[in-house]
Amino acid sequence: MKLLFTFLIVCMCAKGFVPEATIHLTKKVDQNEPYQMLKDSITYYKKHIYDKDRNKYFLQAGQLLHHLVADSFYHYWEGTPWEFYGKTQCPGQGAIACGYFVSTVLQDAGVPVDRIDLAEIASENMIKKLVLPKSIQHFVPFDLEKFIADIKTKGDALYVIGLDYHTGFISCEKGEVWFIHSSGFVKKEVALYSPTLMYNRYGVTGCISSDTTLLKRWLYNN
Repeated sequence: MKLLFTFLIVCMCAKGFVPEATIHLTKKVDQNEPYQMLKDSITYYKKHIYDKDRNKYFLQAGQLLHHLVADSFYHYWEGTPWEFYGKTQCPGQGAIACGYFVSTVLQDAGVPVDRIDLAEIASENMIKKLVLPKSIQHFVPFDLEKFIADIKTKGDALYVIGLDYHTGFISCEKGEVWFIHSSGFVKKEVALYSPTLMYNRYGVTGCISSDTTLLKRWLYNN
């Protein structure tokens, strides 16, 4: 079964409107439900994010993008084979390289990116194209346990990570840190036990769920 995140929109009261929207996991989707349906739903979800408080508004947007990438879209891509030159745009069909996995999922989730350009540049340059410098952090030398501890201190968030020769997503969810990437096949691993991370020497992350500039581009891209 695949997960589809939907909004429970509370919008009726004596004054006709409650200025708040909350994300809820409300629906399980049949495995054969078209991937396109999920892509087409993004604009609807974005339009129903609302809060007078600017910080809360972007917090909700970041939470939605996080869950879409790390849950809804991931579950379609799970198990798709990896190939060095893999460029498929259809989960479960063909193969996909690590950079193309990141750029394709972001594009399909509605982030305005050049899928090919982003996939074929060095992972640190990819991150610099996505977020502002204040959202970027380097981990040199890369110590996996210290890296995970640092990610946990920041709370729930979604990152693009660049490694020695690899890229993917890091997702911190309720105190657990996951590595979502295409290596052998698309998988979501407990980061602490990922061989790719264990034997890595260099790391750079860009937090895409809290970067206001990226979120603005995503929210206004219809």
